[in-house]
Amino acid sequence: MFEVKDNNGKDVAVKEIAVLDVGETEATITFVRPLTANPAGTWTVNVAFDADAQAVVEAVKGATNEVALLNALNSSYFKDVNEDLISKYAAEDFSNAETVADVQKIIDEVNKDNVSADAVKKVNEAKNQVELLKALQDGGFARVNANLIATYATHNASEYKTAPDADAVQAIIDTVNKTAADDAVDAADTTLATALTAKAIADAQVLVDALPEKEDADKTAKKALQDRLDVANAVAKVKAATTQASLLSALKSPVLKLENIDDKLAKFYKAEFDAEKANITTAAFDLQGEIVDAGKDAAIADAVEKIDRNTDKTSTADLKALLTEHKRLNPIEFTEDIVDALVEDYKTDILTAIDTAAPADTTEVNTIIETANDPAAALAKVVTEADKTADDLLKALKAKTLNLKNVKDANKNAYLADKGLIKTEAGKTVADLQKAVNTINLLADANSATTATAMQTALTGIAVNQSVTSYVNLSSAAKLEVAELVLAAHDKETGKKFADVDALAENNTTGVLGVQTKAYTDFLAAVNGATDIGGMKTALDKVELPTFQELDAEAKVTKAEAVLNKLEELKALETPSSFKTIAEVKVAAGL
Repeated sequence: MFEVKDNNGKDVAVKEIAVLDVGETEATITFVRPLTANPAGTWTVNVAFDADAQAVVEAVKGATNEVALLNALNSSYFKDVNEDLISKYAAEDFSNAETVADVQKIIDEVNKDNVSADAVKKVNEAKNQVELLKALQDGGFARVNANLIATYATHNASEYKTAPDADAVQAIIDTVNKTAADDAVDAADTTLATALTAKAIADAQVLVDALPEKEDADKTAKKALQDRLDVANAVAKVKAATTQASLLSALKSPVLKLENIDDKLAKFYKAEFDAEKANITTAAFDLQGEIVDAGKDAAIADAVEKIDRNTDKTSTADLKALLTEHKRLNPIEFTEDIVDALVEDYKTDILTAIDTAAPADTTEVNTIIETANDPAAALAKVVTEADKTADDLLKALKAKTLNLKNVKDANKNAYLADKGLIKTEAGKTVADLQKAVNTINLLADANSATTATAMQTALTGIAVNQSVTSYVNLSSAAKLEVAELVLAAHDKETGKKFADVDALAENNTTGVLGVQTKAYTDFLAAVNGATDIGGMKTALDKVELPTFQELDAEAKVTKAEAVLNKLEELKALETPSSFKTIAEVKVAAGL
């Protein structure tokens, strides 16, 4: 077991460790009661482990009848085992016992549940508190607290004198104990004169620890009091904080259930705490509102004040950092994006707009950024410049307020060639214009593609952006094969280019991508629909399968028969199938 001594050499109660098993390398110390202050100085941990103790516990758990159980319990590790109660012991569940203490607890509970009639008689006949205490302790009653003997004696006008049986006597003890625990917890978390003090919390903890928890109602009542004590202890730690770090740690206690604690705001929490510390008198103090939320409000006000103090000497990096932190703290009111390219404009606008005599707030700062970010004028200019030169359009697309990504100098002529798309999307939103730029960039990639893989990458992006669903819905393998067809069409004439996005992907019937996708799916449909060799030969003899077209007439018949045979095999499967790609057709034909 563990023995723990604090920095003053005083024993600190810890729970007995659970059974260790072969291969384990770690064990955890669990304090019986929550610490009331942060540990300081040097603490000492001594460890002793009794393997024999583990063995006797396992013997108890493994007993399959009353004889075996009694033999296991008749060990020097256990005390007060009563052979007359073996059937009672056997009726208990030892399966969750992990330590000698766990088994002993069950023994004690059985013993106490079977107090003799003689013990009750002695309680009834007690003439004073001294005799009553002795009768209760010697009689084997559970949870007798000597400090409460006067209350046991006077409970319901000395009810102990007429208690008919052990259950009635025990009920008096437990009722008095529960009332005392209730009062002690009130003193620890609610009563102004004592709340949050270490003594009140410790005294209450002793009484709560002694409460029964055999029945569900008992467990519920005990847990409710323990939860209140845990909160009182956590609030006491908050009140005892002396530094930003200790306060932050105390506020993070899980039992307090505080929300949105931000490590970066520790100094603001501390300032609010210092102002409110004298008001933290009970566990009911509103830590969330008065410290955490108030600290965040103070941090937001501080951020605005620093932005207020912005001058022409403030660097763009510093201003961006201030705005970024302000937005992080208050994203609900600070909704605008901070655009790197516009920080200098923000600086000018802030200097112009904010009256230093009347500090701004988040709404005003957000409005300044929103105005600077407004892309309306820049979008209109794109529409105008698209009717000029490639350089004019490129410059318009690079406007800071648009903040477009991937506008490429090398693609300026492509942007001008597709000015119809550019103008249409610029008449909508920046997001639509960005999509148009991305699509035209992909078109340039398609025009420069020399492999089917590169072509597939470009076509997939274009198909998504332009809603060429027939291509989007193909499998990856099929997309690659269509890309080969598009590449072949692209290379039919030396230097041939797709003039614009519409030429490649206007829709599923006129753009090259749509046309080739339809030709591909029609080819496979014809192959899968063939019912004889002649029909298969006709289906295969298409430009989509050039290696077949190059064969002589006899070879075409032979290959067509092989493909038909494979198709019939596929259709005869338990789950009928068909050719999904041209590659599968080639394999079947041996091409």
